[in-house]
Amino acid sequence: MIAMEEAGFTFKDMLSWEKEAAPQRAQRLSGIYERRNDEINRQKWFGWRVANLRPLFEPILWFQKPYKTGGTIADNVLEHEVGAWNEAALKKYNMQTSEQMIFSNMMKVHVTSEDHGKHVAQKPLKLMELLVSLVTVEGQVILDPFMGSGTTCLAAKRLNRHYIGIDIDPNNVAVAVERLEAPSQCELAL
Repeated sequence: MIAMEEAGFTFKDMLSWEKEAAPQRAQRLSGIYERRNDEINRQKWFGWRVANLRPLFEPILWFQKPYKTGGTIADNVLEHEVGAWNEAALKKYNMQTSEQMIFSNMMKVHVTSEDHGKHVAQKPLKLMELLVSLVTVEGQVILDPFMGSGTTCLAAKRLNRHYIGIDIDPNNVAVAVERLEAPSQCELAL
């Protein structure tokens, strides 16, 4: 957050993406002591675990370029077509159950089998479509400087946005190009 603010961006909100599932990696502490033949500590620490709780949400930090001093967000929208958010995007993609939750900063989207297996940190396509359509309009440019398997670029393409994807790993670039099926339409950089 500090690096983004020092680069001149304004922190707008932190969104919470609620995942459908996440691995539980917290090992039982009593099991560790049992393998060590330490019966006293096995009993003392029964019911305790090491590591983290199951990570069922992922934070998404939302930054924007600041608008002109003396201006308003409404003026910025007229001048640059950015600064506001699209309520139709939340209604379309957010699977929250009540109107109050649909318009909150908590996101839950439909996940398919295609949303797994292409990258270790792969995000669901519907999540990226929600985020892209939440803050941009058709024809704008989406930049993903850590594109991985290209999900953000694919979402941008499907929503009629231009996109630029960058990744340091040539294998990720190859996966992204394959997913996009039209590499000439996407600027990819190593």
